[in-house]
Amino acid sequence: VFSTLSAGEKRRMLVTIAEVAVKVRRRTAVILDEPLAHPDSINRQLQINSLRRIQEGNPPVALLIVSHENVEELKKGLNNCQIVEVEKCIQKQ
Repeated sequence: VFSTLSAGEKRRMLVTIAEVAVKVRRRTAVILDEPLAHPDSINRQLQINSLRRIQEGNPPVALLIVSHENVEELKKGLNNCQIVEVEKCIQKQ
């Protein structure tokens, strides 16, 4: 079934799985790769809401998010958000 989902649906499913894992397994950290890549504005906001619920859980959960897109939306939508910008290193030949 997972293979039949669109890319956006897969991302929503993975964030939902993370949310359940935090509640059931009492995880204190979650790593997400590009959770906001390519969804429309409504689905981006839904994803941010889900991430905020994960972050504000009991106990609080640290989110490590790798993202090249929508960084400002993440910063506005999440509490206690630290953004670390890493410049691309290109080896000169």
